Amino acid sequence: MVAARPEELAAFEVMRRVRGLEVVPAVDGSAPRMVDGTYTDPRDGAPGADEVTTAATTDGMRLERMLLEPRHIPGASWAWLLTDCEELHPRDYQRHVEPLALLCEGHGVTDPAELPACVDSPALRWYRANGVRLRGTSDTRTPGALHGAPAVVGGFVSPSLGALPAWLATTLRESEVLRSHVEKLERHPADHRHLFLRLHDSGVPGNLSVSMHPEPGREGELPDSEPLVSPGIEAVWVCPRFRGERLMLWERGAGWSSHMPWD
Repeated sequence: MVAARPEELAAFEVMRRVRGLEVVPAVDGSAPRMVDGTYTDPRDGAPGADEVTTAATTDGMRLERMLLEPRHIPGASWAWLLTDCEELHPRDYQRHVEPLALLCEGHGVTDPAELPACVDSPALRWYRANGVRLRGTSDTRTPGALHGAPAVVGGFVSPSLGALPAWLATTLRESEVLRSHVEKLERHPADHRHLFLRLHDSGVPGNLSVSMHPEPGREGELPDSEPLVSPGIEAVWVCPRFRGERLMLWERGAGWSSHMPWD
């Protein structure tokens, strides 16, 4: 027996708040033919099924887990912070970042840009070519800790959600992982089938992700077209990463609606 994942429980709570669906976690949602949750639809008493998944790349999810859990650099005496690293491949930590931090400590500098001009190494060449930023501090209670943080991007992005239906249809069709979740949901014997799609930066275009955050006075704007999703799916929940952003719900026959179920 496998317990429901935290993201599944959070999805079920959102569905309860928005549509009054009391989703019960499956005994083992990781099993090949088992959906993540089931419920009884309060409108007609018919059985319903829910599948929770994430639009993301494998490397993006792995990197996020690494960023959330500080790594330890063997032999390091300082603490280090790596930023602008959302495109970093997980293997680069050990191959380049850790040797570079030790190289900096050996020369007594907290920034690779401060290394003497005569210093050369594969890690330093990689650093200069990839646009990441590494900073260290000797004033720390966690010597050897390596923390990561993605870049902070500013600028104006149109709040229009017009691209959402086409992106959704294409992603569900072309992603092998997402397609497998849709197929599993379709095979489950139920009258109502809901797909709960969590958005991750690695799997969503930046302009679409930012569009989930409403501009003052434009909170009610909705996509102007229907997504071409499998006929067996009754509803798709498009869930943003952060509080303060809109959750978009598409329901067959009812169209799009926007919700803020976070409080």
